[in-house]
Amino acid sequence: SGNYIGTDAGGTADLGNTWDGVRIWSGAQNNTVGGDTPGERNLISGNDYNGVYICGSGTMSNTICGNYIGTANLGNGHHGVSISGGAQNNTVGPGNVVAHNGWHGVSVGGGSTIGNVITQNSIFSNTMGIDLQGANGNITAPAIVATTPGSVKVIGSACPGCTVEVFTNGDTDGEGQTYIGSAIASLGGDFTVTVGSLGDPYLTATATDVISGTSEFSAVFTSTVRCIYLPLVLRNS
Repeated sequence: SGNYIGTDAGGTADLGNTWDGVRIWSGAQNNTVGGDTPGERNLISGNDYNGVYICGSGTMSNTICGNYIGTANLGNGHHGVSISGGAQNNTVGPGNVVAHNGWHGVSVGGGSTIGNVITQNSIFSNTMGIDLQGANGNITAPAIVATTPGSVKVIGSACPGCTVEVFTNGDTDGEGQTYIGSAIASLGGDFTVTVGSLGDPYLTATATDVISGTSEFSAVFTSTVRCIYLPLVLRNS
């Protein structure tokens, strides 16, 4: 916690490691990279391979939270976070900013790599936000089908009983820049996430199952609801 891994102390010069910034492997368990407070946050950027690499059978119950993983003009060369080789039940989130990496924000690979959760992060400006390469049971991403005005309702379908997280984005790159809320899909697979307003019009979502883990981001849905800001007029009585 509280480290600069791959940069100078100002976080601006590339001193990146030749391989990964942080590697957790070979059965390592119950480790935390980062934390819930600003002082625990790591800046992990400029490394030639992955920012964080979690791999190997028995490597489980590790948590990556609250970090900056990749920064503008100083991303990691490969993925922000890579999970593979049978690693299971690890958690990426909450509170990571995973951006500007050379490959994907979070890559999860291999049929025996399962149960890995990616939750409440800001993931953007990578080649792809979340990439499952046969991992996490290839859990199907949800679909957003509509938005309604007022207290905005984001409506869609997902795997029954899955937790759906919804994100807004300033562009259509298909990642998840700003987490805005979650809901549990019904037994019929329907979900509704209610939020006060939408800051950006482009929406994506993920689905998480307690056994499989988290899906890729959904297809981009362009909201039919726009935020309208009216002037505030003050009158003297």
